Amino acid sequence: MEISPEVLQLGTKLAESMARNGAAMITDKIRAICASARQEDVIAGLVEIISDLLDDKSELTRIASHTSRNWCPSNRQAATSGI
Repeated sequence: MEISPEVLQLGTKLAESMARNGAAMITDKIRAICASARQEDVIAGLVEIISDLLDDKSELTRIASHTSRNWCPSNRQAATSGI
């Protein structure tokens, strides 16, 4: 089975998101942010983490949708038959 460039790109994006947002990575970011004495800095840092996570959620949803559409036989059949 040959892997298309599009599938390779989606896999790369998935791996990047997993590396960027692993539980340990997020925990380390939160610890570093909370070490700040200024409440404004803590809030801004946490808002940035949340925003990044939401962006990645959107990207992961897009990857899952594309994968489902193209790899699941029932979805592929529905797409080609106009269902």
